[in-house]
Amino acid sequence: MQWTHWAESAEQNKKPIAEALNPYLSAASAVLEIGSGTGQHAVHFAELHPHLRWQPSEHPHNLNTLQQNLSLHGRSNIETAIALDARAPQWPALSADMIYSANTLHIMSWASVQQLFAHMGALLSPGQRVLLYGPFRFADRAFAVSNTAFDQYLQRADPLSGIRDIDALVELGQQTGLRLESDIEMPANNHILVWQGH
Repeated sequence: MQWTHWAESAEQNKKPIAEALNPYLSAASAVLEIGSGTGQHAVHFAELHPHLRWQPSEHPHNLNTLQQNLSLHGRSNIETAIALDARAPQWPALSADMIYSANTLHIMSWASVQQLFAHMGALLSPGQRVLLYGPFRFADRAFAVSNTAFDQYLQRADPLSGIRDIDALVELGQQTGLRLESDIEMPANNHILVWQGH
């Protein structure tokens, strides 16, 4: 069965991400995915972990794309996709013991990132985790040439977007009840940042 929308990057990274996140997803019961995009990660991870209740979400403007794909490829443990806007002052009542998001922080404004962290910190209980995948900037490491080019591309399209600085995120996490627990290096100069509620 064909996908109505397809992201090659999601196809390429879904297996290494799933492998890295296996111990976390195996221990969870309900995952909220923020910015589910085409739904390819939701379908793949829900298939690997049938015990999970997977809640996909998307910005209201992109929700229709996600819903079309999930109508073709959804599984019984994938909930109906919901609209979530990081900038909204309030989110609907949600139930999850883990949050996952891939390639989202760099395509939103810093103000939206700040509001997103506030939402995530409020949703999770102490000890529960947020898993964020994507490129990040580290003060003590050389910035990859490919990430430099990608960052410039992002800011040409939207000056408020861009690859986020890890130190700024750590400080933001401290303000919103999230502590950086670990950093998992991934292929193509990406990382998974594991945050724990406290």
